[in-house]
Amino acid sequence: MTDRIVSLLLRAAGCLNLTALLFAFGPRRWLEEGHEALLGGPFPEEPIAEYLARSASLLYAFHGGLLIYAAGDLRKFAGWLRLYGGLMIVAGPAFTTVDLFSGMPAWWAWGEGATLVVGGALVLWLMRGR
Repeated sequence: MTDRIVSLLLRAAGCLNLTALLFAFGPRRWLEEGHEALLGGPFPEEPIAEYLARSASLLYAFHGGLLIYAAGDLRKFAGWLRLYGGLMIVAGPAFTTVDLFSGMPAWWAWGEGATLVVGGALVLWLMRGR
């Protein structure tokens, strides 16, 4: 796979993560509607729930920015991207465990964990030999 294709895929993933800015700075109503659509219940009223949702959204956006930046020079950031891929593979089971212990639906927990593991493996595969 050429560097151009790898770079394009990393940028696409980064842009997808940047969409989290909509929830970091959007109206609370968006958080409420998203919560109800995904989990079928009302968004908690406690300020900590909104803080955590918005903070997590910011972290996703920062993550996306880093992917876009690293995609600009694959040779320079090859080591970082391989580390990133490995950490995502480790993070998958960790997120699944946290999600399950937190009472998230099984489809959420297993889906999030699998996405991280598959994404990390894909990054490692794409960065092989670099």
